[in-house]
Amino acid sequence: MSYQEDEKMKRTLTFIVALTLASSTQAKVDLVTLPSRDTVQLTIYNSADMTLVRESRALTLKDGKNKLQFSWANTLIDPTSLEMLPKANADRIDIAELVYPPRVRNLGLWNIDSGVSGKVPVEISYLTSGLSWRAFYMGTLAEDEKTMRLQGYVRVTNSSGEDYENAQTRLIVGKVHLLDEIAQLASRQYPYGRPGEGIVVEELEERALETAKRMLARRESFAMAPALPAPAGPKEITKEGLSEYFLYTIEGTETIPTGWSKRLMSFDTDDVPVVNLYKYEQQRYGNSVVRFLSFKNDKEHELGETPIPGGMLKVYRNAGDAGHLSYTGQSSFKYVQVHPR
Repeated sequence: MSYQEDEKMKRTLTFIVALTLASSTQAKVDLVTLPSRDTVQLTIYNSADMTLVRESRALTLKDGKNKLQFSWANTLIDPTSLEMLPKANADRIDIAELVYPPRVRNLGLWNIDSGVSGKVPVEISYLTSGLSWRAFYMGTLAEDEKTMRLQGYVRVTNSSGEDYENAQTRLIVGKVHLLDEIAQLASRQYPYGRPGEGIVVEELEERALETAKRMLARRESFAMAPALPAPAGPKEITKEGLSEYFLYTIEGTETIPTGWSKRLMSFDTDDVPVVNLYKYEQQRYGNSVVRFLSFKNDKEHELGETPIPGGMLKVYRNAGDAGHLSYTGQSSFKYVQVHPR
């Protein structure tokens, strides 16, 4: 064997050994594939383009160091809001950090130190924009126009870029103040955690901001509910007060693909007493006489259990026993609180 051939073989052996050492080192860190969701919960705010998403998934971990890849390409997820918590063996699993690889867009890597091997349930939460809801109403006056059937609906719209299947859906009524809009955070380039460009959506009120932070951090208030089979009739929307906000929980689960909207009934109340008022005010309404329908959100008016979110009310009149309706008019109104007793 010549000297040149001997040196070439040494270089080849050195390369093979180096490659083997590198491979054995990398083998200690396992790249975990992100499984599909087991459950998902959406908490949608109507006063801000913001939704809190909480997903439960079962990761397959190995004892030692693991890496979990999470991508949010073509969505409106705020990467700085991503958080993951183990739901079992929390004392033996350390979710060390979430890193954003350079020169790679819309991708994060969680470094996980696991003291167990096998499936581990985790919860992943984040904020996203593109999900919204609004309320609208239909009122049907009796023939004598002294009472009205009032029906309330909510329409949930998904423009987030992400499909949410069998999602438990919760709707929040209440004012939220944000330093940065979630849509702006979602479109920000790497590095994601840097300060904003000085854009302030609106002047902050310290009390409201702190309340919003506590609400998002109070994880036990948003316990994940198991998926429920769809009921045969209209779904019930459960209402409850929550600090300065009001929470509407839609019964069961809903599948809301991106680009779709869904209409759901909120309430249906018969025989709401109404008062007809006619007003002439030339400076505001010109030479027309404007008709108003007045009713109170209280028990005497067959309402009063919860506040009524603002929206559009379309009013019809019952035109006889045949069930024919005649259109009377429409108007939008603001948030209606429960009338004090």
